[in-house]
Amino acid sequence: MTVPAWLLTIEYDGTDFVGFQRQARGRTVQAELEAALARLFGQPVKTVGAGRTDTGVHARGQAVSFRADREFPPERLVAALNYYLPPDIAVLRARRVPEGFNARRAAISRHYQYVVFTRPTRSPFWRRFAYHAAGPFDLGRMQWGADRLVGRRDFGVFSPGAVGRLNTVRTLLRAGVRADGELIKFDFEADAFLPHQVRMMVGTLLRLGQGRLEPAEFEAVLTGHGQAGPAVPGCGLYLMGVSYPKWVEEYENEDLPVQTDRGRTALACD
Repeated sequence: MTVPAWLLTIEYDGTDFVGFQRQARGRTVQAELEAALARLFGQPVKTVGAGRTDTGVHARGQAVSFRADREFPPERLVAALNYYLPPDIAVLRARRVPEGFNARRAAISRHYQYVVFTRPTRSPFWRRFAYHAAGPFDLGRMQWGADRLVGRRDFGVFSPGAVGRLNTVRTLLRAGVRADGELIKFDFEADAFLPHQVRMMVGTLLRLGQGRLEPAEFEAVLTGHGQAGPAVPGCGLYLMGVSYPKWVEEYENEDLPVQTDRGRTALACD
């Protein structure tokens, strides 16, 4: 008998979590999701996330795979899971995938975005979702630096804790910097990222944009002869999406229709 396997796309406000991955102490996204799945399927369910987001890091498009020994009507899965999940986690989409599918190993790229709030005065509305750093910043200098990061290289300087423990070579497929009103948004897509890599890259680019780091010094950082960072806080970081080979999208399954969370107790602003 084929065991039903699923790939979920979820989003969450990471403020009150110690990360995605289940840990011995602290609230995690994975533990909350597995608890909801266990209630829905009536059995323990183990999940695999494509990105291991850290404390305070958010997601707009985290990918999570799981299998369950019991079938569930596909057209009801999204709404049913959202019924059991807490308000700071939501399932956006569910797809069938082959038995044995692993959301982390099958991914071909991840897209992260970092948001900086640049107004001179702080904002109570952005404090959980952006890093406050008053400008001005030179966008041209920061985009120049971002362009220099693109390609396959050793990113160990941006993840010191990984050096000697992990293979620190990664392929950065694209890097962009743009203004959006009072926000500056940094976008990075890579085959995989090292721990704290994005936050360290953004911290380095901000120094470049403030004129606290000269282009020659930035080049030295890339060759391991300069100081990267500092790492910016997790509150501004979002896992925006995970890409998979075309066969995942084409696998025989019915995409679930858009669901509403009917039947759930109304939340604060509803």
